[in-house]
Amino acid sequence: DFSYSYLELFVIKDDKKNILKTGWLGDIKYSNNKFVASVNSLSSKTNNLIGKCYSSGCRAEFADQYCKVNKDSYSFDGEVTALIDAYSFIDSLRNEPNDYFIQGVLEFTSGVNKGRKYNISAFQENKITIDSIIDQKVQIGDKYRVTAGCNKSLHDCINKFSNVINFRGEPYIPNRHKLLACN
Repeated sequence: DFSYSYLELFVIKDDKKNILKTGWLGDIKYSNNKFVASVNSLSSKTNNLIGKCYSSGCRAEFADQYCKVNKDSYSFDGEVTALIDAYSFIDSLRNEPNDYFIQGVLEFTSGVNKGRKYNISAFQENKITIDSIIDQKVQIGDKYRVTAGCNKSLHDCINKFSNVINFRGEPYIPNRHKLLACN
């Protein structure tokens, strides 16, 4: 692997070495009975991603291979029992805590909206609000499947999903404001 080889292109004139270019050996190609090599600048190595980024919130997607939560354990069937407006309705049988479904997904399983999915923007006292207008008018009795939302916080990972072992964030690394504080 030549990709980490340091190069100096130079000429020697009057017993003095004059450097023309320095850098890292790049791609090497062979065509028409010639080798052609590119030379990358010394700073080009700073463009390579060496590790992963960090963040205070979890970088995993809910129920993906890194999160490992079983999505079915946090998905529930329901039925519309009252209509509010084009964005929200009530299911009087919902008994989850307020905000439980925020950032979750709702999919209608019956009615004119069957198969359509919507992101949930609010859940308060059995009232489900989605973040866009529902395509077709929802009817009382329409059935749906709703999946809990994950706000990617350590608090939710511990208290809501009992999944802190798979949390992919660094919540205790100080942010730039704390780093720049003088006290």
